[in-house]
Amino acid sequence: MATAFKENVTENFLSCKICLEQFSKPKVLSCLHTFCQKCLEGLVRQNYPEAKAFPCPECRSMIDLPPEGITGLKDNFFIASLQDVFVSKKAVNDCHCDPCLIEEETNIAVSRCLDCGDNLCQMCTTAHRRNKASRSHKVLPIAELESGEFFDVIRSHQKIHCSVHQMEPVQYFCTKCQILICIHCKVINHDDHRCVFPKDAAEPQRKIISDCLEAIQCRIPTVNKGLSKLQEMKENLQRTSADAENKIYEQERYLMQKLKDRAKASIDEVRAMTAKQEKQLDSACDSFQLMSACLESSVHSTEQLLHHGKDEEVLQMHQQYEQRMKHLAESSIPDIPAGCEVKFYPIEYRDGEETFGTVVTEPTCKPQLLTMFKVDLKEGETIVNTAMIGTDITVSTFHTDAAKRRIFTYIQDGNKTCEFYSGRNYGHTTSPKEGLLIFSDFTNNKIQCSTTDKSVKKAWHCPIPQTVTANSQGHVVVNTDNQKKIIVYNTDRQILHSFEDESQNTKTKYFKLLSTGPNDQIIVSDPNDNCVRMYDTKGKFKCTYSGHNIDPRGACVNVDRDIILSDSQNNTLHVLSPDGQFKYFLLGADDGLNRPQDVTMTPDGQLLVANYSDGMVMLFQLS
Repeated sequence: MATAFKENVTENFLSCKICLEQFSKPKVLSCLHTFCQKCLEGLVRQNYPEAKAFPCPECRSMIDLPPEGITGLKDNFFIASLQDVFVSKKAVNDCHCDPCLIEEETNIAVSRCLDCGDNLCQMCTTAHRRNKASRSHKVLPIAELESGEFFDVIRSHQKIHCSVHQMEPVQYFCTKCQILICIHCKVINHDDHRCVFPKDAAEPQRKIISDCLEAIQCRIPTVNKGLSKLQEMKENLQRTSADAENKIYEQERYLMQKLKDRAKASIDEVRAMTAKQEKQLDSACDSFQLMSACLESSVHSTEQLLHHGKDEEVLQMHQQYEQRMKHLAESSIPDIPAGCEVKFYPIEYRDGEETFGTVVTEPTCKPQLLTMFKVDLKEGETIVNTAMIGTDITVSTFHTDAAKRRIFTYIQDGNKTCEFYSGRNYGHTTSPKEGLLIFSDFTNNKIQCSTTDKSVKKAWHCPIPQTVTANSQGHVVVNTDNQKKIIVYNTDRQILHSFEDESQNTKTKYFKLLSTGPNDQIIVSDPNDNCVRMYDTKGKFKCTYSGHNIDPRGACVNVDRDIILSDSQNNTLHVLSPDGQFKYFLLGADDGLNRPQDVTMTPDGQLLVANYSDGMVMLFQLS
């Protein structure tokens, strides 16, 4: 065991990471990394001359400088003691007899006295063994010392001397002052203190350090697993990036020379996005690698102290090791960033238009289908929109015969709890605080508020109401006057604002749908114009979105404040930034979308999607 330990220590434990030589006056930092005093002094003098702290060269933890500078850092007695054991690693021919050197003779040493610490030539060895005062000393051949066979014997003879009486070995540990002392210190300065033998004092400290060690050892697999996950994410990012480039080149061949320049620009965009994502992943990898290195190096250092440190050394170092172990055990493991893929969505070429495609980054994890159920639609009946009351799902239907339009209530497993005929309405919304349905009554020029069984609680006048929605403040937004005007009612159902919707198409084959977005902005989905228009809460126009030949229907806002927009004809869901910029496609026909009519977020952050004509309502878990 001693030989194996000697090889491990010599290669990995007794070398300074700055100069790559064996330590000279080793100083231990608060992060438990050790360096030569001169190396640290040079590092601070060159890079941090005026600083009161400096980063550890190995783990980048910030180290506070004592008032006296590097010399004030704690000496690593454990490392220094181990170096004394392995000093014979140097060439044997370089060792000279210490007693002979006093007489200015340079005789080669053949042995060492472990009690005196002197190297002895053959003649001095014989005399040392005959001398009455030294005949009981442990004298070993230098050649055998170098083999490491006598590691335990050497360590047992090593003495730690008193910091006050430097020629005296320490024999006691003062529990009040928390220091090792010699017999003279005990009699002179510590006679009224509780003093115990180092062996007795070290045992509980070893137990504390061992417990701390277990707490951080169990974190290493988690950190390494996270690092592996990051590496997998990076590989997947690179694969999807390559796939995006391939699609771009295919599109380039299709459009030939006319769009060649656009293809190059798109490739540059892919690579820029990939570089940005790789930078984030590389940064996360660095954090995990750094934490892994800190944990493993601290574990290694602590194990060496526990397995091979003398009791006195444990006592000298225990506070610093405990502090470091507790810090590492309590420090938070870095977050793994959300994975993403770089994708390219081609746009069909239309003569005379500069169209090619869109490069986007999409989340790696797709929404997972949790459950689905089918609304029992009658002939000619279609879904208009959905909403939530608590955890219950409400669904409005449309029929050319107004008397056949209905509002259903379901629990999330698809069991219907209520339904009623709603008359000539164009969809509904809900008031979560009141637990009421809010829907338009076109025939009577009213907005109705009722329970799910159509027990009317309140109603107010509204000219020619059609689609409705509600914002986070409980204000009701109504599309009125043959879809030309939008009115916002406050909680007292008084008009708060009204404004004209800037529709470009005078033909109104399809009715517009209303939704609310981030900061309660008003979203108007206009299938007649094939676009979405966004207004602020007072009706000020903000932006328009009309990308990817969209056939817009219902919209909602996810937890990231992005807008999720249903695209009926293209069987997709678009994700837009709060300012109306396209980000990526969330779901498509492969996920069960068949003319998606509306989307709704549930209170616990799940996504509800309702198809227009087949009556399917699907609940997805967003990643």
